[in-house]
Amino acid sequence: MPEQLPRFGGDVRVSMTASAAVVGGQVVVYTSDRTVAPSGGPSDACAGVAMFDQPLTNPNDANVNVCTNGVWYLTAEAALTAGQKVTSGTNGQVALYVATTNTPDQIIGTVMAGAAAGGQALIHVRF
Repeated sequence: MPEQLPRFGGDVRVSMTASAAVVGGQVVVYTSDRTVAPSGGPSDACAGVAMFDQPLTNPNDANVNVCTNGVWYLTAEAALTAGQKVTSGTNGQVALYVATTNTPDQIIGTVMAGAAAGGQALIHVRF
Protein backbone atom coordinates (compact mmCIF):
# COMPACT_ATOMS: atom_id res chain seq x y z
CA MET A 1 0.00 0.00 0.00
CA PRO A 2 1.67 3.26 -1.03
CA GLU A 3 1.66 5.79 1.78
CA GLN A 4 0.25 9.26 1.16
CA LEU A 5 2.16 11.94 3.00
CA PRO A 6 1.27 15.58 3.62
CA ARG A 7 3.33 18.18 1.76
CA PHE A 8 3.83 20.08 5.05
CA GLY A 9 2.90 19.42 8.68
CA GLY A 10 0.71 16.41 9.34
CA ASP A 11 2.07 15.60 12.77
CA VAL A 12 -1.17 14.23 14.25
CA ARG A 13 -1.75 10.66 13.00
CA VAL A 14 -4.22 8.18 14.45
CA SER A 15 -4.73 4.48 13.75
CA MET A 16 -8.38 3.73 12.98
CA THR A 17 -10.49 0.95 11.48
CA ALA A 18 -11.89 1.23 7.95
CA SER A 19 -15.57 0.29 7.56
CA ALA A 20 -15.31 0.60 3.76
CA ALA A 21 -12.44 0.44 1.27
CA VAL A 22 -10.24 3.54 1.53
CA VAL A 23 -7.67 5.00 -0.86
CA GLY A 24 -4.73 6.97 0.52
CA GLY A 25 -5.40 10.69 0.19
CA GLN A 26 -9.17 10.44 0.61
CA VAL A 27 -11.01 12.53 3.20
CA VAL A 28 -12.59 10.10 5.66
CA VAL A 29 -15.52 10.49 8.06
CA TYR A 30 -16.41 8.72 11.28
CA THR A 31 -18.91 5.88 10.87
CA SER A 32 -18.62 4.73 14.52
CA ASP A 33 -16.02 4.78 17.33
CA ARG A 34 -12.52 5.11 15.75
CA THR A 35 -13.99 3.73 12.51
CA VAL A 36 -13.93 5.63 9.21
CA ALA A 37 -15.00 5.49 5.56
CA PRO A 38 -14.52 7.83 2.57
CA SER A 39 -16.68 10.95 2.76
CA GLY A 40 -19.88 10.91 0.76
CA GLY A 41 -20.50 14.65 0.80
CA PRO A 42 -20.31 17.58 3.21
CA SER A 43 -20.11 16.34 6.80
CA ASP A 44 -19.41 17.64 10.27
CA ALA A 45 -18.01 14.18 11.17
CA CYS A 46 -14.75 14.37 9.21
CA ALA A 47 -11.86 12.50 10.82
CA GLY A 48 -8.98 13.45 8.53
CA VAL A 49 -7.07 12.21 5.48
CA ALA A 50 -6.33 8.50 4.94
CA MET A 51 -2.58 7.94 4.74
CA PHE A 52 -2.63 4.68 2.76
CA ASP A 53 -4.91 2.35 0.83
CA GLN A 54 -7.04 -0.05 2.83
CA PRO A 55 -8.86 -2.28 0.31
CA LEU A 56 -10.33 -4.50 3.07
CA THR A 57 -9.19 -7.67 1.29
CA ASN A 58 -8.00 -9.22 4.56
CA PRO A 59 -10.86 -9.54 7.09
CA ASN A 60 -8.32 -9.57 9.95
CA ASP A 61 -6.70 -6.27 8.95
CA ALA A 62 -8.88 -3.19 8.55
CA ASN A 63 -6.46 -0.66 10.05
CA VAL A 64 -5.82 2.67 8.35
CA ASN A 65 -3.75 5.63 9.57
CA VAL A 66 -5.57 8.94 9.47
CA CYS A 67 -3.87 12.34 9.62
CA THR A 68 -5.85 15.19 11.17
CA ASN A 69 -3.89 18.22 9.95
CA GLY A 70 -1.30 19.47 7.47
CA VAL A 71 -1.06 20.56 3.85
CA TRP A 72 -2.15 17.91 1.35
CA TYR A 73 -2.74 17.43 -2.35
CA LEU A 74 -6.40 16.31 -2.40
CA THR A 75 -8.72 15.57 -5.31
CA ALA A 76 -11.08 18.45 -6.12
CA GLU A 77 -14.71 17.51 -6.76
CA ALA A 78 -15.13 20.72 -8.82
CA ALA A 79 -12.80 23.55 -9.80
CA LEU A 80 -11.18 25.26 -6.79
CA THR A 81 -9.11 28.44 -6.50
CA ALA A 82 -6.70 29.69 -3.86
CA GLY A 83 -8.32 31.16 -0.76
CA GLN A 84 -11.60 29.23 -0.99
CA LYS A 85 -12.86 27.19 1.96
CA VAL A 86 -13.57 23.50 1.36
CA THR A 87 -15.72 20.74 2.83
CA SER A 88 -15.62 17.00 2.39
CA GLY A 89 -17.07 15.91 -0.94
CA THR A 90 -18.20 12.69 -2.60
CA ASN A 91 -15.79 9.75 -2.94
CA GLY A 92 -13.41 11.23 -0.35
CA GLN A 93 -12.75 14.35 -2.42
CA VAL A 94 -12.88 17.99 -1.32
CA ALA A 95 -15.68 20.32 -2.40
CA LEU A 96 -16.24 24.05 -2.33
CA TYR A 97 -17.80 25.36 0.89
CA VAL A 98 -20.95 27.31 0.04
CA ALA A 99 -22.33 29.38 2.93
CA THR A 100 -25.92 29.10 1.71
CA THR A 101 -25.92 25.28 1.64
CA ASN A 102 -23.15 24.21 4.06
CA THR A 103 -22.65 24.94 7.75
CA PRO A 104 -19.43 26.44 9.17
CA ASP A 105 -18.67 23.21 11.10
CA GLN A 106 -18.31 21.45 7.73
CA ILE A 107 -15.26 23.52 6.72
CA ILE A 108 -12.18 21.28 6.69
CA GLY A 109 -9.62 23.59 5.15
CA THR A 110 -8.48 26.33 2.79
CA VAL A 111 -7.24 26.03 -0.80
CA MET A 112 -3.59 27.08 -1.13
CA ALA A 113 -3.27 26.21 -4.84
CA GLY A 114 -6.34 25.49 -6.95
CA ALA A 115 -7.14 22.75 -9.44
CA ALA A 116 -9.71 21.84 -12.07
CA ALA A 117 -12.41 19.26 -11.28
CA GLY A 118 -10.71 15.92 -10.68
CA GLY A 119 -7.30 17.57 -10.25
CA GLN A 120 -5.06 17.74 -7.20
CA ALA A 121 -5.58 20.95 -5.20
CA LEU A 122 -3.16 21.92 -2.43
CA ILE A 123 -5.28 22.18 0.72
CA HIS A 124 -4.38 23.26 4.28
CA VAL A 125 -6.63 20.94 6.33
CA ARG A 126 -7.71 21.25 9.96
CA PHE A 127 -10.08 18.66 11.35
